[in-house]
Amino acid sequence: GIIQRQDIPEANNYVNDYANLLNETIETALNTKLKAVSESKKAEIAILTVQSMNGLSINEFGIRVGEKWKVGHAGIDNGIIVIIALSERKVKIEVGRGSNITDGQAGEILDTYMIPHLKNNDWDLAIADGVTALINKVNEN
Repeated sequence: GIIQRQDIPEANNYVNDYANLLNETIETALNTKLKAVSESKKAEIAILTVQSMNGLSINEFGIRVGEKWKVGHAGIDNGIIVIIALSERKVKIEVGRGSNITDGQAGEILDTYMIPHLKNNDWDLAIADGVTALINKVNEN
């Protein structure tokens, strides 16, 4: 079956851990950090973990999440969404066009801070380290 728009989960906070990958302490800390980033107006970063993308590619899924969530500040496409799909073992950092980090920088963060932990199935460390690196990069610019 084709995935429907309503199959994309809702955004309830900056961290939306539908796959239950994060321990509560890390999740709370990340929500606090991401709220501060949003208030700085440099970017708005959201995290989504899902059990499965139901047959969609990570690129297609990322586009649909971006369209539904509308992450970023009004009039500036500066939203960034970190997406992790557990069963497909896929991860993506979706970067808005108005963001102050490039797709290349997002890719470097994935390769350096996330992929090594994912290889060890250390999902919460992957998310915590990746998002922290992302916040640091956004704040540099």
